[in-house]
Amino acid sequence: MQSSLEIRDVRKTYGPVHALHPTNLTIRAGEFLTLLGPSGSGKTTLLMAIAGFVEPSGGRMLLGGRDITALPPEKRNFGVVFQGYALFPHLTVWENVYFPLRARGMGRGEARPKVEAALDLIELGHVAGRKPSELSGGQQQRVALARALVFEPAMLLLDEPLSALDKALRKTLQAELKTIHRRIGTTFLYVTHDQEEALSMSDRVAILRDGRIQQIDSPTDLYERPRTKFVAGFLGRSNFLKGKVTGRQDGRLLLDSPYGRLEVATEEQLPAGRQVTLGLRPERIRLCRAVAADATNVVAGRVADVSYLGPVAEVEVETAGGRLGVTTLTDAGAPPVTGDVWLQWEAASAVLLQEQSNLPDGHR
Repeated sequence: MQSSLEIRDVRKTYGPVHALHPTNLTIRAGEFLTLLGPSGSGKTTLLMAIAGFVEPSGGRMLLGGRDITALPPEKRNFGVVFQGYALFPHLTVWENVYFPLRARGMGRGEARPKVEAALDLIELGHVAGRKPSELSGGQQQRVALARALVFEPAMLLLDEPLSALDKALRKTLQAELKTIHRRIGTTFLYVTHDQEEALSMSDRVAILRDGRIQQIDSPTDLYERPRTKFVAGFLGRSNFLKGKVTGRQDGRLLLDSPYGRLEVATEEQLPAGRQVTLGLRPERIRLCRAVAADATNVVAGRVADVSYLGPVAEVEVETAGGRLGVTTLTDAGAPPVTGDVWLQWEAASAVLLQEQSNLPDGHR
């Protein structure tokens, strides 16, 4: 039976350096949770503390209510997949997958069904007799995954396991990891710096910065409703528009800005005169030659640059308030957009952003 893992005020310091500030987090039983952030954000420190390879400077970790903070790694029953695979080069694929069971005192005969089931899960039973050097990078990663799952761990910890692979292979293995997670139901805790990877694979994503969780939500909520400039800027592209509150009307906040009068749909009650920042995704902006009769937010501009990316084009538009990025579908055979244009977007398309996360060092 799967158990949730509670992280309570776990922190890690190295002298005066705070690698991880006091952090509270509940990893739900059976979920696929990704820790996402730039280098030095604390995501790997948190993962290694959970694995038992890094001793926290404070705090507790409870698995199903049982305190595992002081347990050594081998007593936690967690599977770990590293970026470098860490396969034994002198052992065959079968022997590599069998190794965790052998370390637990299980004989070959008893272990055989488990090893074969693990190899079937990753569809590599046909290479069971090969050495790691005879496998591709993708196959080696699958073997490392099978080895980490063969003893039915309480949780699987994955530290940037796909970063050494090319883009096409990463895509394939991302889909395979999602399928395996659904099939076996084991809790996955995944570390990556790749935003697309995190969005496509996870049930929830926790974004870290400077040793603190900035926001933890579903991929959809993180992308569509980021809370801070950092989250909006780190997870995809965003335009940041500054303005001053002038009032409210029909559930919308009215702003005076360098771009003109703007409206944003929000329940927040802010006083007139308050300076705010909006986040606006480039794909939420419509690029038009004429203003629609029912348009809400309208900004005049002139095309400064166009980058053709196949199905979409990224257009940079100079406006009175500054340059705005627009992502638009391309029209096969049509000439690129040039000259004077109008930018339009709905009141619900932009979100109010905070400069810093208002989450305390404890998180849900």
